[in-house]
Amino acid sequence: MGKIKKERCKLMISIFAAFVCFSGAHFSYQKALILRQNVNLIVVGDKITAERAFEIRRAEQRNSDEVTDFTMWTMAKEEYVEDREQIRGTKADVLEINGSSELLLFSGAVLHAQDLEGCLIGKGTAQQLFGSADAAGGQILYKGRLFTVRGILWETDNCMIVQAENDALFERITLAGKDGVTKSMQAERFCQSYGIKAGLLRTEILSGDLLRELAPAKWSDFEGFSRNLKNYKSEIAAFAGCGKSCIEQRYLQWKKAGGMLAVGGVILSLTGMLTGKNFFTQMLLILAEESCNME
Repeated sequence: MGKIKKERCKLMISIFAAFVCFSGAHFSYQKALILRQNVNLIVVGDKITAERAFEIRRAEQRNSDEVTDFTMWTMAKEEYVEDREQIRGTKADVLEINGSSELLLFSGAVLHAQDLEGCLIGKGTAQQLFGSADAAGGQILYKGRLFTVRGILWETDNCMIVQAENDALFERITLAGKDGVTKSMQAERFCQSYGIKAGLLRTEILSGDLLRELAPAKWSDFEGFSRNLKNYKSEIAAFAGCGKSCIEQRYLQWKKAGGMLAVGGVILSLTGMLTGKNFFTQMLLILAEESCNME
């Protein structure tokens, strides 16, 4: 009986540990879901001016049939920012955007497109400038502009998001993903409509759109399948090689953590199956022995 209790204990521990791993993997993947949901583009050639970005936005608003929500943005690494009194200063990665921050963030505070005087900052930046992560309402100087903190990005450290000025140039575009439309179709439609040269950036190796993305016009067109697969791989490689924002890097960390937890869950599940086999084998042997003794 002692051996059975030991095997049962091992089985319960394996089941519980596997459950924890799979739950953690699900949570981590959900955190990184925004990278898979939205369509990320990188501009090829001349960057998009703020004036052009506003023209495209107005054109989309007039398009009543199929409006595409988008945010254009650019990132400056390790920019100097300081509090209003210029007592404390620090360096932060600054994202200057044209549009809402909702398309770039999984959850939390939002910087709306019309809010030219507000900003969002990472918890590390808040701590450096205000001595506390609870810095909503504080004011920050950046490039001679005064911003009021609308909220804290709790999952990032040294980061700041502001609405761009009229002289900004954008090299990244994020489109809101749509159900039933592949990323390549969305990217092609948007770029052709406004004469934009941009490459699609894929953050996922596998996705629900995989078959539709790879399928050629005719199933017998094997060259088309090979060409689509090559494009798919190049889009994944393009994202891996491009400069990433501090927010994207954080979501990639969540994705990596989810993968490791999922693998851990599988290993623990297999261990549990083996332990369970030993447990039930021992139970059957005892039942058989008791049956023989009764006879």
